[in-house]
Amino acid sequence: MNSNQSDFNFSQEELIKNVTDFFGLSQCEIQNISLEKPAGSQSTHILIILTLKETNTECPYCHSERTGIHAWTERTINYSLHSGRKTDIVLKLRRYRCKNCRKTFMQYNPFSIKQGRVSVETIVNILKDLQKPSATFTSAGKKYNLSATTVQNIFDTRVNMTRLPLSEYICIDENYAFRSNRSKYVCVLVDFLSEDVIDVLPNRFKSELIRYFRDIPLEERKRVKAVGIDMYPNYRDVIRECFPSSTKIVVDRFHLVKEFNNQVDTIRLTITRRNEREAAALKKEIEQLKEKTDFKSEKVQEEYRRLTAARDQFMQKIYLLKKFNWILYKNPSDRVFDENKDKKYNSRLARYLNFAEIRRLLLSLDPSLEEAYGFREGLTDFFSCQSAEEGSDVLEALVDQMAKSGAKEMRGFSRTMKRWRTEILNSLEIIDSFPEVQKDGSVKIRNRHLHNGVIERRNKEIKVLKSVSCGYTNFARMRQRILYVLRSDPSFSIEEAYERKTIHRRNNEADDST
Repeated sequence: MNSNQSDFNFSQEELIKNVTDFFGLSQCEIQNISLEKPAGSQSTHILIILTLKETNTECPYCHSERTGIHAWTERTINYSLHSGRKTDIVLKLRRYRCKNCRKTFMQYNPFSIKQGRVSVETIVNILKDLQKPSATFTSAGKKYNLSATTVQNIFDTRVNMTRLPLSEYICIDENYAFRSNRSKYVCVLVDFLSEDVIDVLPNRFKSELIRYFRDIPLEERKRVKAVGIDMYPNYRDVIRECFPSSTKIVVDRFHLVKEFNNQVDTIRLTITRRNEREAAALKKEIEQLKEKTDFKSEKVQEEYRRLTAARDQFMQKIYLLKKFNWILYKNPSDRVFDENKDKKYNSRLARYLNFAEIRRLLLSLDPSLEEAYGFREGLTDFFSCQSAEEGSDVLEALVDQMAKSGAKEMRGFSRTMKRWRTEILNSLEIIDSFPEVQKDGSVKIRNRHLHNGVIERRNKEIKVLKSVSCGYTNFARMRQRILYVLRSDPSFSIEEAYERKTIHRRNNEADDST
């Protein structure tokens, strides 16, 4: 190393003051300090050569004060606290020998833990950065001039997120986040009220979910009042088998409406394809008509105009079905359908229209479409009910109407609602109420129902975490990272939480389970 302290433009007093302020030391603790640059290194690489004064030299083994300096040693500690700047502390330490027990020990090192080569502050900053979903082990390593493997080891040995206790209301859902030889989904458990992730499981297999919940004490499971799920039958079977009969199973209304919308979209696509075939057949006839030698004749021209007008009508229908398909999934009472809304000119339809009139045109294209939209209104009326008792008759009537529908998609959906009738009715139960301030300053009491909206938001964050990391090959590490990022109060240990042998054993057990 070549000394190049003059490049930093610091006097010795200024250097001591800057370093002591930055590292939280007092000037009386420093015996000597200087700055150097390694020969041939980048201009941003800084070496802080530091020697501390002697402090307490009591032997840590026999507590004797009869000690002396045995040797001197240098330890290089990574202290890269700023992105793009590599900073190392070359700490000159005394090694003492006890004259009583003859054992040796090192001088106290305030910058790193035990024999570590990374400073405490760097470790803390790395772990804080890893709380962000957008951060990766590689990006943290580049920022602090460490390898991705070193950052992984820091994370693995200092972060140990355990399962949270089951709460009164929990949600269960799967996420395509970790693919193994056995499964391509992980199962996520979320506390509905606090929105904290309770745990992440390696798959959603029925047998393994049963084993997982049975390992939880019965008293804890008895505290669960309701569980929100999508319409995956295994979840219902697991809850019935592992939880007391008083625990309600709630089908998330979002998934129910989504399934209904899928059936409506199937009807819409069927009608669209039928109109496209008719339009294609007319186009073929028009092309054949153009090839006739007497195309200019009055009779052929009249036929041409008739076919063109018919094809234009089909194209308008296709336009309505594709351009305004969102109308079929919108709440029928939404103010966008106000009859008094201003009209705008639509060049494809060649008239002034508002969305209420466009909706009427769209529904008039086919009776099955109008019938399905009527069921959409019935479903909205059902979810406006305030209790299972109030909604029971409404649901029964809606299911009967769908069962008699001319569309096979609606008949199939009626059978789905029959199979999940109890769980759908449970979604109407109010679990909480809270005041909400309106725009005019008034306060309105809002009722809260159990739903999976909370877990869907968490799933989105998990997908971001997976995407920026380009996937994980180690489920145990991925689980720790998900819990660490998504918990409201993530914790870590400055010192190693447990030995690396324990980590390897935990990782191997997780790999076996996946």
